[in-house]
Amino acid sequence: MNTCDRRQLREYIPKLQLLNYQSLNTNLSLPDTRVDLEAKMDANFQFLVNTARQLGNILMFSDKINNIYQDWQDLKLRRSQWSLENYDFVYQRLATEVDRLSARVGDTCNLIPDPDLDTYYLINATLRQLPEMEKLWSEIRQISQKISLRSDATPEERAQLITLSSRLKEINNDLEINMEVAFSNNHQGNLRSALTEDLIKLNSLVKQVTKQLDKTIYQTVSLKYYT
Repeated sequence: MNTCDRRQLREYIPKLQLLNYQSLNTNLSLPDTRVDLEAKMDANFQFLVNTARQLGNILMFSDKINNIYQDWQDLKLRRSQWSLENYDFVYQRLATEVDRLSARVGDTCNLIPDPDLDTYYLINATLRQLPEMEKLWSEIRQISQKISLRSDATPEERAQLITLSSRLKEINNDLEINMEVAFSNNHQGNLRSALTEDLIKLNSLVKQVTKQLDKTIYQTVSLKYYT
């Protein structure tokens, strides 16, 4: 199973979801078209389905892939019937199912219980922490996009953003700590030089985003009390 195909699906789903808001926000400029993104997702899903058929019961995820693929086909067929809220729900469900598939592949292949700490934390980051961060990022972006259309957040949206921001901070901190353990226990001594720069960029970006997000959330609340 090619990890890149599952990772690409996780990238395409939020991009496709965000396209639904393009007609409502003239400032929203997106490089991909719906046709292009759907074609890429179709190709990725078809690759996963074909791979599952070739492997048969070796990894025991053939039925799961087929079910997700069917959900994707249903989404395309019924999209004209749905509101933005329906779209968001269905896309998030699809993204969740892809994440669960990714975790299942990792568990079935016995990747997580690796006895070497550097391998364990590296695979844990690849299969679990980074995908979850990507999912949280997508949800934050969707809520922020809705808020930008009204220039204010509802109490429910603020509560959601607080929860998402807190979880993103938590994973970011765990990732930083865990990767330091991986670097320190890497017998070949090549992980730190290969990954440190990207890890620093990711940690810094998450901290900037969550700081600005928290500022926006609590500033909105404060203004309501003083107006």
